[in-house]
Amino acid sequence: KENPRDAHEKPDTRSAPLPAGRSARRMPMTALISDVSKAYRDALFPLLEECFTGIYLWHARRTLARVEFVRAARCAEEPVGLSMLSMLSPRIGYLYYVAVRQAFRGQGIGGLLLDDGIRFLRAHGAIEVLACARRENIVSTHLLRSHRFEPARFRDAARARGFLPAAALWRRMVVA
Repeated sequence: KENPRDAHEKPDTRSAPLPAGRSARRMPMTALISDVSKAYRDALFPLLEECFTGIYLWHARRTLARVEFVRAARCAEEPVGLSMLSMLSPRIGYLYYVAVRQAFRGQGIGGLLLDDGIRFLRAHGAIEVLACARRENIVSTHLLRSHRFEPARFRDAARARGFLPAAALWRRMVVA
């Protein structure tokens, strides 16, 4: 049984926001990203059902109900993508999921949600942002790498933080 691989974001030393050119060039329409309160999260279930299957759909639905923050990208008032975020500790933010409807993929919405999630978590005190993607998930790993996330292993986190703190982080990331 293979464990998911962590990805750590390299520190961003720039003071200006990330350049919009990478994503905005490909987007035929604008996407407005905003918070989704717990009362309105059920409306996002169809988006999850379009993006996930099997155990991933079960985990995404469970995470949507429990996660601290949900941000949705809307085009013409229609939810076309979402991100699920949480603070694992006062200084560590975690990006659980970025999901984009099939018809809107390849237009930069996933990148916009990822950029927004990083800024959002930093605004809540995160100095480190983590995400997790299986090696086989080429689209997700490419998105994370294009935003300066790097692969990391549990043993590296255990060396840096100690075994028990690393295990506690991993548990919060995977179990939600």
